[in-house]
Amino acid sequence: MRNALRCGSHDTALLAAIHVRASEPPALRPHGGPGVSTDDEPPHVLRVDPRPGARGVFRDAAVVLTLSHPLDPTSLGPQAVRILADDSALAGGLALSPDRSIVVWTPRVPLPAVTEHVLEVVGLRDWRGRPVTTYRSGFVAGLHTLDELGRGEGTS
Repeated sequence: MRNALRCGSHDTALLAAIHVRASEPPALRPHGGPGVSTDDEPPHVLRVDPRPGARGVFRDAAVVLTLSHPLDPTSLGPQAVRILADDSALAGGLALSPDRSIVVWTPRVPLPAVTEHVLEVVGLRDWRGRPVTTYRSGFVAGLHTLDELGRGEGTS
């Protein structure tokens, strides 16, 4: 599944992740840059935002995964990257960065407030067809959306 990237508010997380990725030292990028080989290590999730165990996450926040190796885009789908609340998958959209190493899940509606959410990554493959190590982490949504704060709602 490949989505065309548009410059809209929902793409802010993807653009920010690409910016952070570009500023990392070469050893942290897929393939490690010149002189550093990481192709032999199994593909895995390098980083997740919101970080595992985060609390008070905005209810409209995107979930950003940074992978160790470029992804096979045909392996990306709603069953491969899921956000669960009370054991039910939530509706969301997926976007893949141009270098195929960043995946962004964006909720279709705000996440349930003050609820534990679980990120599951299962069944992804890297560009060479190797399985990405299964990943699971959790975070707790807060009371507000970022959009509400931008309009001045939810303040006392």
